[in-house]
Amino acid sequence: MNLMAWNCQGIANRKTRHACKLLIQKHQINLVFLSETHCTKAQHTTLPKALGLPHMVHFDRINQAGGVAMLWDDSVIVNVRHVDFFFIDIDITLPGVETWRFTRFYGHPETGQRHVSWDLLRSLWKRLGVNPT
Repeated sequence: MNLMAWNCQGIANRKTRHACKLLIQKHQINLVFLSETHCTKAQHTTLPKALGLPHMVHFDRINQAGGVAMLWDDSVIVNVRHVDFFFIDIDITLPGVETWRFTRFYGHPETGQRHVSWDLLRSLWKRLGVNPT
């Protein structure tokens, strides 16, 4: 299984979509996490076809900032735990492999609000039973 995480800074742009699709094809990516998609709901719904990955979960931008999306192909079974402005938390199951958790996080875009990101990470750690020290 091949994964890709990309801060794409606007996947609605045709050139960026094309570059992403080429990376997915070249490296045979099964699951991709995109941060800073800058997409509305309508724009997000076009991503599966445009990128060649039929399944998706996403959180739309707020104003002109943010947006996250996770897309995957049919070889991956995904159980979505939680989707938020800053993160996507899923369980991944592959044939013959134990289910594992995959959480992708994107910090607050405003430097003055980074404490919000740290608070969120601490709450995620607690949910996972991880000691952040």
